[in-house]
Amino acid sequence: MNIAKGLGALSLLLSTMVPSANALAQEHGTTQWIVTTAKATGHDGEQYESVLRVLNLSPYDAPLRLTFFPQTSLNASRSAFGDPSAASTVDVVIPAGLKVAFWDALGLFGRTAGAGAIRIVSTGTDPQGNPIPVSASSMTKTYPAGPESYAPVTGPLIAAQGPDTLVGAGEPAAIPFLWLGGDDLNGAYRSNIFLASANTDSQTVVRLTLVTNGNVAQESREITLGPLTQTQINNVFFYFDFVSFCPPCPSVDMGPEEVRVDVSVLSGGPVAVGAAVIDELNGTSVYVPAVKRATP
Repeated sequence: MNIAKGLGALSLLLSTMVPSANALAQEHGTTQWIVTTAKATGHDGEQYESVLRVLNLSPYDAPLRLTFFPQTSLNASRSAFGDPSAASTVDVVIPAGLKVAFWDALGLFGRTAGAGAIRIVSTGTDPQGNPIPVSASSMTKTYPAGPESYAPVTGPLIAAQGPDTLVGAGEPAAIPFLWLGGDDLNGAYRSNIFLASANTDSQTVVRLTLVTNGNVAQESREITLGPLTQTQINNVFFYFDFVSFCPPCPSVDMGPEEVRVDVSVLSGGPVAVGAAVIDELNGTSVYVPAVKRATP
């Protein structure tokens, strides 16, 4: 049995023959999603390593079922179909009133490298039969490429998304800002988008629309996700062919262009959605969560 660092009271049990996490979530508790975690090498050679933290403020121990869904790349038709059987699941117990840090989030699932989403299912109840709530997040340490003396930097911090923040069909949402381009003097950035389908049964179609200053909708892309599939769109600048339809780009001062991306789930869903703005000079990044628009 593996014990989480610094907490001998935490038990980790590799799952074997267990009921489905979806059934447990419906019967006993709630489900949350962390849209992306990583232990991987970035675009410019920087190293990323995610830490998973779970906080249990209740007076009761909180049993959880954690499942890692590995990332699936988009194909030429802008579709990604993950293999749910490739997911890894562990059962953990978060002691009452404590926070547990899993310093190697992917290692928790027996993974030495990769990226993907984590589903957190609360499987226990209090004496009144209510689910035991927990708060989960990931923080990714970045080790910039270069001399070994480079110190790691923190970020992004990604909070888990529950039912209220997942984006479903008919729930318009937006990634409020991304930075694209720039130069060494004014700052050079790229932005990535993360999507994770929480639908266990059917495909999900998501439309992403890039919107520039002045609320001008530019290009749209429709993406198809298989059930329980996580994917990542690297470098939004190129994915939307930004230069080709935004003259003059980049702007006169050579600073980064600021845009937003509107998100619509056309079918299926719900979907966990988020993005990261990444500094091209040192690999540091900030997480930008999607926000839902108010509907009448």
